[in-house]
Amino acid sequence: MTALLKLGAARDEPPTPGGPSDAVVGSVPVGDVVARELLGLRVDRAAGRGELVAAKRILNPRGLLWGGCGLAAGMATAEEILDRRALWATVQFVGPIAADERLVLELEVGRHGRALTQAMVRGTVDGRLAILVTGTFGARERSSSHADSADADAPASVAAPASGESDVDRQFAAVPAGVPGPESCVERREFGQQPRAAWGLRTEIEELWVPAEAMARAGLVAPGRSLIWLRPPRPLPLTAASLAILADMAPAALNEAIGVVVHGMSLDNSIRLGAAPITDGTEDSAWVLLDAQVETSVGGVVHHSARLFDRGGRLLATASQSLLRRPPAPRPAT
Repeated sequence: MTALLKLGAARDEPPTPGGPSDAVVGSVPVGDVVARELLGLRVDRAAGRGELVAAKRILNPRGLLWGGCGLAAGMATAEEILDRRALWATVQFVGPIAADERLVLELEVGRHGRALTQAMVRGTVDGRLAILVTGTFGARERSSSHADSADADAPASVAAPASGESDVDRQFAAVPAGVPGPESCVERREFGQQPRAAWGLRTEIEELWVPAEAMARAGLVAPGRSLIWLRPPRPLPLTAASLAILADMAPAALNEAIGVVVHGMSLDNSIRLGAAPITDGTEDSAWVLLDAQVETSVGGVVHHSARLFDRGGRLLATASQSLLRRPPAPRPAT
C-alpha cells in the first residue's frame, strides 16, 4: 500500500494520528458482538487503534492466540473505525501471541474512497510485530432484488437475472446435495483417539462431523475433503468475526486427509465474505456448514480452502489458509 494515512473518528477525512502512548486510551467495546464478548476487543476510534488480551478461552492447543481470532480482531477493529463492513481480509502471522499478552491493533489506510476503503491493521505485542491484517471494507448489504422477495429463506437464484437486473446479488456455489443436517451428524472425534482439548477456543465451538458413510451415500467422498457443521461459541451470532473464527477450523480436516495426527502452524488466514447470514435468533439457525478441502501438502507446507454455508444454503464466505505441519505439542498445564 502507498500513501498510508491514519483514520480516526472523522470517517471521511484523514484524522490526526494518535499520541505516542502504547496504551489504548478512551477505548470502548466494539459493535461486533463476537469481537466484543468473545475476544474482549476494545477500540479507540479517535486514535485508530484497538486492543485485546489473549485470554485462555481464545487460545489454540499450543497455548497461542487462535489464528482466526487474530483475523477476526483485525477485521473488527477496521470495521469499527471505518464504519464499513469487511469484504475480504487476510492475516499474516509474523510472531506468536502467547497467553495473557496484550495485542495492540493500529489501523493504517491505503485508500479511502466514497464506497470502498483499502486498509491494513498492524498488530503488535510489546512493540514487536505479531500480525498484519489487510483487507477491503465497504458496502456488503443484501440487495432488494428478487433474492429478497418470493422466498426469503432460499439462497439467491443462480438463474439469469431479468432485464435491467444485471447487478443484483447472485450466488453460484451451492451446498453439496445430500449433506445431512447437524442433527444427523456426529460429535467431533479426535483422529487416532487423540483426546479433545479440555480448554481453549476448541472447547467453545460446537462441531458435528458429517459421517463418512453419509458422504459416501451422497457421492461426496474426495481425498482431503471434510464436511463439518459448526456453531459459534456460547452460542454467539454469526458475524464477520465469528465466520473468520469458524473458518479456522478447516485445518482439522488435515488429520483425516493424511491419516496421521499432525498439528499446523498457520502462515496466513484469508476470508472473502458473501451473503449476510439470516437467522431467526434461535440456536439452531446459528449452525454453519464448513466444506473444507485440503488441496496440497508440499515440503511441509499445507494449502487448503473452505466454503461456509448457513442452514438456508446461503454462501456466507470462502476461506483459504497455508500452514506448516508440526507434530502434536504438549498442552500447557491447566
